[in-house]
Amino acid sequence: MNTQTILGAWRESQPTPQQSTMPNVSGTQPSRNMKWHCGTGGSSRGRMNYSDALANNVALIRDCMEGDPRAGPRRIKQFEHFQKEGTADDVLYLHNHTKGGVTHWGVYTGVIMSHREGFPSPPPNTNPRGWREIYGDTELECEFHIQVKKWNKLAVPFSGSGQQKTIYEAPDY
Repeated sequence: MNTQTILGAWRESQPTPQQSTMPNVSGTQPSRNMKWHCGTGGSSRGRMNYSDALANNVALIRDCMEGDPRAGPRRIKQFEHFQKEGTADDVLYLHNHTKGGVTHWGVYTGVIMSHREGFPSPPPNTNPRGWREIYGDTELECEFHIQVKKWNKLAVPFSGSGQQKTIYEAPDY
């Protein structure tokens, strides 16, 4: 076989843009769905929320809707984008820079829980400890629990993209 024939066969075996698949850092079959990065913050409270996220199979975000006391326009826009574009079976990556960066991945169930009207309520005793330490049991309607089927630990954590956002479309990890 000559080089042209080998190169042609290789090109034919490559996915077209419509067939392209997501990268596979998780060790599972590549997903054709979107990937999302969700950070927990690096403070001691962020580390508590990270631990609670792992224990409860959720990604966590708060103060991300109009009217929330500390909501900023960037976080509102991030959460709105996730609500609009995120679908069940998308991949979520969990990030905490004090734990090594992106440490886990999970498959989004399509469920976002909150104490806010219009959302299913989170199970009892799952309010993140880091936020509870700050706010007590007030302002629970500002918290959102993005459910994953389960968190899967990455063999080797990685730093992520370096973007300072709570939730966003992940680049090609």
